[in-house]
Amino acid sequence: LSGVSSGDDVILSGGAAVFSDKNIGSAKTVSATGLSLTGIKAGNYQLSLTSASSTATITAKGLTVSGVTASSKVYAGSTMASLITTGATLNGVVSGDSVALSATGASGEFVTATAGTGKTVAITGLTILGTDGGNYTLAQPTATADITKASPMLTWSTPAAISYGTALGGAQLNATANVPGTQVYATLSGTVLGAGSHSLGVTFTPTD
Repeated sequence: LSGVSSGDDVILSGGAAVFSDKNIGSAKTVSATGLSLTGIKAGNYQLSLTSASSTATITAKGLTVSGVTASSKVYAGSTMASLITTGATLNGVVSGDSVALSATGASGEFVTATAGTGKTVAITGLTILGTDGGNYTLAQPTATADITKASPMLTWSTPAAISYGTALGGAQLNATANVPGTQVYATLSGTVLGAGSHSLGVTFTPTD
C-alpha cells in the first residue's frame, strides 16, 4: 500500500485472488479484486485501485493408485508378473475434474526371478485419461506376491533296446528335465551290458 502518511493506521484488506484458469502453467495471470482500506485513519484515504494483478504458477498435482495386486507364481526363471487391476482406484483427483485411470498398458516385474515370499513387484504402464488429465502426474504403485519353488520334472522315455555287445549311449541314457541341471547316470555312457534285461537309473540336480 503506497501513499500512507507516516504513523497513520491504514491497512489494505479484503479481496479475492483468482487465476485466469485452473490448468497448470507458469507465469499465469492472477487477478485480485474487492480490495479495501481498514484502520483508524482509513477514512482519510481514497483507494485509487480496487483490483490488481500478478503472476504465479500452478504445478501438476500428484495422484496415487491403490488396489492393484500381483499374482503369485511358480518359479520359471523370469521376473514377469501377472497383475490384477479390476480393483484399481485413482486417489487425489479434485472433485469435478474429468480424470480416469487406464490400465491397458500396465505390466508388472518382480525385482528378482528367484523364489521367495512377499517379493516386491514394480508396476509400470498405468496412465491417466480425461480432459483434465494434463493437470496431474501419476505415481506408479508397487505390489507384493510370492514366487514359489518349482518342482523339477524328469522325463525318461523307454530306452531303446540294443544288441548284445553294443555300448550304452544317447538312445538309452536319454532322460530330460524341465529345468536346467545335470544328470548323472548310474550306468555310464559307453558301458557294455550283458545279455538280458537291465535297470538304468539317473540322478538329476537342478542348476539353481
